[in-house]
Amino acid sequence: GTVYAEDIDPRYLDLLRAKLGSHAAKERVVVRVGNALTLESFGDSSLDVLVSVAGLPWVFEKREERVQALKAVHRVLRGGGLFVCTTWLMPNCTPEELPLSR
Repeated sequence: GTVYAEDIDPRYLDLLRAKLGSHAAKERVVVRVGNALTLESFGDSSLDVLVSVAGLPWVFEKREERVQALKAVHRVLRGGGLFVCTTWLMPNCTPEELPLSR
């Protein structure tokens, strides 16, 4: 299948292109600027898996933005699709102190 790598900052995409180099999987990776808040470059029910690396709690500081991003995730995932979101928990930080808990 095809892997889409999107970020709103082209500098991160340049880093990814450099890391991909001449790797065999490079032919299956589409690297492009995109907005995780809306996921407008994807149609409804068009993805089987969506992975967000540190996006929700750190990029979207306002609760409304996180809700909008999650609605976009729901829109683009096919039925039974998988959403994986990574984040970092700071040492000595309780869940109540995380931005996502507001």
